[in-house]
Amino acid sequence: MFMNKNVLSGMQIFVAASLLVINIGLLIWFLFFGYESGFHSDSAAKVLLAREIIITKDYFPDDWNYVNNDLFVFFGHTFIIPLLGIMPAGFTAHAISGLIFSALLLTGVWLVSGLTVLSVQRRLLILAVAAAGVSGVLAENLYGQFSYGVEVVFCCYLIVFSWNFFQSNKKYAYAWGAALFLLMLLAYWENPQRATMVYGLPFLGSVCWLSWQGDSCVRKRFWQAIATFSISIGIGSALHANTLSGVNNIVSVGNANWLTYELMLRNLSLAPLGILSIFGGLPTPGNHVVSKTGIYEALRLVAAVTVSGLIPWVTVKAFRHANDGPESVTSNAATGQCKFNRCSIR
Repeated sequence: MFMNKNVLSGMQIFVAASLLVINIGLLIWFLFFGYESGFHSDSAAKVLLAREIIITKDYFPDDWNYVNNDLFVFFGHTFIIPLLGIMPAGFTAHAISGLIFSALLLTGVWLVSGLTVLSVQRRLLILAVAAAGVSGVLAENLYGQFSYGVEVVFCCYLIVFSWNFFQSNKKYAYAWGAALFLLMLLAYWENPQRATMVYGLPFLGSVCWLSWQGDSCVRKRFWQAIATFSISIGIGSALHANTLSGVNNIVSVGNANWLTYELMLRNLSLAPLGILSIFGGLPTPGNHVVSKTGIYEALRLVAAVTVSGLIPWVTVKAFRHANDGPESVTSNAATGQCKFNRCSIR
């Protein structure tokens, strides 16, 4: 009368894997065809910079205009540079670079989910949702333009490297520590202020929590992690200052400034708007509610509100797993959400 548990689990894995394959196929279509109509100057800048690097034979061209202290160290142009030897600097090169970074992002999401106690089918479903892009806003920023996609890649691998550094034996801890050092160095080379808000503070929050909850071995590794983190900050920041002094940098809104009380309240009131936009749940003003489009947007609104409510619930639930992977992931993400609103895309 009842289906065997192993058979049921196998069917669930098959369905989840099928959805993942479909969404990855749609993601590839989006990168190579769907995004072409929305290709804009911010996206094209990576291709133009890669061509400029080839022409000048300088990874940081002197006459290139950088903005808000952001240096392109490991970014979308990185994989475009070798492609320009076999193809023109156009949309296809941008799409191939996006495909490589998308693979890095999805691999990072898979590795992070592996730190949790989730089943394989749930991990596959998480990956399928990530590959779907969730909404037009997220899909454009994560996979199309890939501006914030790089930040998500760094965040995922930061969590994985730091967790494995704490949990592996001494022999492998050196390798994970080296990977962590290189990742943070690249992040601080690009922009120390941004790196501190997006990666540094979440990392500190995570390792402090693990050290507080962990055993003596974990607490011993805490100081090693802090030392690795501090050295990478110093070298990365020095490289940033040295590189920035040799290029054209245009400062506009890159520096964090205190706002007036009224503007703080205004930004706080706009936070729900940002969350609904990120999850694609903001209805189009003026559309009829009782219509195909209106009903569809109502469903997306309900889904966005539901997901928004589930985030704090899942965060509290994850902290119940003492010294476990969910705790590392959650403490990192929770610190990032408190410090920098854009980290909510995690």
